[in-house]
Amino acid sequence: MISRSHARWICLSVLLMSFGGLKAEAEIHLAVPSITTLLQADGEGIYQRMFARAMASLHYPVNQEFYPYKRALVQFRAGQADCVYSFTDVLTKELGADAVIASYPLGHFRYFLFSRADRPPVRSNEELEGLRLGAVIGHESYYGEVLRYPGEILEVNSDRQAMELLRQGRIDVAIAALPDIQPYLDELAYAEEFPLYIGYDRITCHNTPQNRVFLDDLSAELKKLKEEGGYRELAGDYFLDFNF
Repeated sequence: MISRSHARWICLSVLLMSFGGLKAEAEIHLAVPSITTLLQADGEGIYQRMFARAMASLHYPVNQEFYPYKRALVQFRAGQADCVYSFTDVLTKELGADAVIASYPLGHFRYFLFSRADRPPVRSNEELEGLRLGAVIGHESYYGEVLRYPGEILEVNSDRQAMELLRQGRIDVAIAALPDIQPYLDELAYAEEFPLYIGYDRITCHNTPQNRVFLDDLSAELKKLKEEGGYRELAGDYFLDFNF
């Protein structure tokens, strides 16, 4: 026969185990892709600081893990991450509008064809003939539908690497996004009237009840942060205003 005190201990143990399980289930794994100036390995990217500011008044346990750009997308697709920075449009097209949900935007981005400043900018697909192109691995998810280029695009690991190749004359054009490429803009020429893609960077999550509640609360804080000037403060010269 189980004593009353022993029974209480069993009940308490079960409750503690249950709460422990709930806590573990509540942790949100957020994949962080490498994006120049916006998402960095040291956690000091512009979007990471915006996220931290918005989360200051919220109490969700979020585990952020940094990956190479395309690897972050792979982690999300495989279900190894609950959420990922960016990729909203890509994942919506791939998985369906009912499969993913997204937060209020962290920022606005635009893809362009960047040439060296001492060369004329490319203003159409037709002008790409005979030129050598380079782009960060994984970025084709955005520009692929608009770009008409018969040649092979040299894949690089970062915008920094693309810039080095451009300086060395090993490529003629780098495909990149603003504001990511902003640190190098003095060295570049581009046709503002010929964007390859325009979109928003958001926190993208699998569509689950837990994630819906999380994104509702996060979006309210992000919207408030932007309206109060926090986005402009944190982004500085990299801030691109938007209406959403």
